[in-house]
Amino acid sequence: MEEEIGNELGSRDVCAEIAIYDGTAVVTGYKIEMSTEAVNVNLIDGSKAIREISYEIAAQRNWRPDWLNEGVKGFISVRDKLAQIYLKSYPSEVNPALKVFVPTKEYLLAMKCMAIRPGSTEHDVDDIKRLVSDLRYTTADQVLDLVAGFYPKISCAEGASE
Repeated sequence: MEEEIGNELGSRDVCAEIAIYDGTAVVTGYKIEMSTEAVNVNLIDGSKAIREISYEIAAQRNWRPDWLNEGVKGFISVRDKLAQIYLKSYPSEVNPALKVFVPTKEYLLAMKCMAIRPGSTEHDVDDIKRLVSDLRYTTADQVLDLVAGFYPKISCAEGASE
C-alpha cells in the first residue's frame, strides 16, 4: 500500500511525509502492512494529496474512507520529531515521493500508556506489556518516568489518582 501511495504521489509530482503509529507493526520489528483496518498516522507533509489518494484507494477497494486514521494526533508529544525513526521511502530511495517514519519503541510505549482507558482491548494491554518487556523495564516508576519525559506538562501521579 505504501508503494501505491508513493507511486501516485510521484505521478502528481508531490513529495509527502507520513508517520505511522501502528503499534503492532512497530512492536514486531517495524513491519508495516496497511490494510482495510484503520492505520494510525500523522500526515507531516503533503497531507492534502495523501488524503485524496487514501479516499481514492478506499473507493476502489470498497474500504472505509477513514482507513487512514489521524486520531493519533491527540497523543502526539511535543517531542515527536525527536522520537521518529526514518523507515523507508516510496516508490524508491532514489526517487522518494513518500517518506515513512515510525516512532521509537520508547515513544510508542509512552503514547500507548497515555491512550489506555478503562475498557481498552486486551490487544492494547498486550502491546504495552510487550514494549515494557522489549525495553527491559522492570518497575512502574521506569514507565512513568518515560511517559513524563514525552509528556512533561502532564503529571502521571495526578492522573493516576483521579
